Amino acid sequence: MRKYKLTDETRTLNGTILYRIEALRDFNDVKAGDKGGFVKSEENLSHRGTCWVYDNAIATGCTLVMDDATMHDYAIATDCTLVMDDATMHDYASLRGHSSMWEHSEMWDDSSLHGHASIRQHASLHDYEMLRGQEVRSKGKAWRS
Repeated sequence: MRKYKLTDETRTLNGTILYRIEALRDFNDVKAGDKGGFVKSEENLSHRGTCWVYDNAIATGCTLVMDDATMHDYAIATDCTLVMDDATMHDYASLRGHSSMWEHSEMWDDSSLHGHASIRQHASLHDYEMLRGQEVRSKGKAWRS
């Protein structure tokens, strides 16, 4: 069962048209008729689980937001990124390249993941922290693989 639709409200980012989403049914704190953030297509946000793109957040490129993951405020996930499980993005956090976040991870403020970097297992990025390349953060510990 579909949980949202693409609306006629659009914005353009780097030449790509993005569509605001609108909930078709109630789930979590989202009610039918609530407007969400922006996606390039329905391939960016799963209809399964309680995942949602809120506010003015953006999921574009071949990004996939799935399971119970959420994006808030002005967070952006682009290129071929993955936001899954119950990962959360807030503020101006950004995911780019082939980066990913899952397992209760959080991004806040102006933090960013680039390349093939990932955060997982209750890890978080705050302020202007950046992981890039092959870096991984798990439970507050960071390493390069």
